[in-house]
Amino acid sequence: MSESAQVAAGEADRASRSRARILEAARAEFATSGFGGGRVERIAARAAINKERIYAYFGDKRSLFAAAVASAVEELGTVVVAGPGGLSGWAERLFDFMAAHPDTLRLLRWSNLESDAPSDETDERLAGLPRPEETVARWQREGLVPAQWDPHDLVVLVFGLCEAFQTRPFRPEGPDAATTDRRRRALVRHAVDLLVAHPSDPTQR
Repeated sequence: MSESAQVAAGEADRASRSRARILEAARAEFATSGFGGGRVERIAARAAINKERIYAYFGDKRSLFAAAVASAVEELGTVVVAGPGGLSGWAERLFDFMAAHPDTLRLLRWSNLESDAPSDETDERLAGLPRPEETVARWQREGLVPAQWDPHDLVVLVFGLCEAFQTRPFRPEGPDAATTDRRRRALVRHAVDLLVAHPSDPTQR
């Protein structure tokens, strides 16, 4: 590799690490304060980087928020395919992820709550990523999940079951929190197991 190529590679690596620091700081700031209350100055201080560099890498505050939300959704989406196929295994992995990443949930709630949040920009950034519904549909084709249910509805159901236990005032705190989470994860797994093991015909309702 030539000297100029090495210099270019080093600069690209530094830029990548800077962007990662900014994104991590932005996720923490927006999870705490939302889009309206979030401040680029605090993000810059948290990332230990010049505020102008944030604008250079991400554009304006709206674009930075969109990037933060998109990265959270992308991270959440990897949980679907992180282990064995099937709805029950995903429910357990999703429950554990939500319990371990409360800031990610808060960020996504802010994105849904704030009417001026740039959801269109977020959707554009996520357009090329695989969707959980696609994975569930594949599991249905493989016979791992009952085929009569709409994949999107199944995603909403599992997500809602897991999220409910991580929302105040239900989120466990204190020395017994881990025990409570294990008990609730088992309950969620059992509920999803029943759905998979005993499917009913929705057309008969």
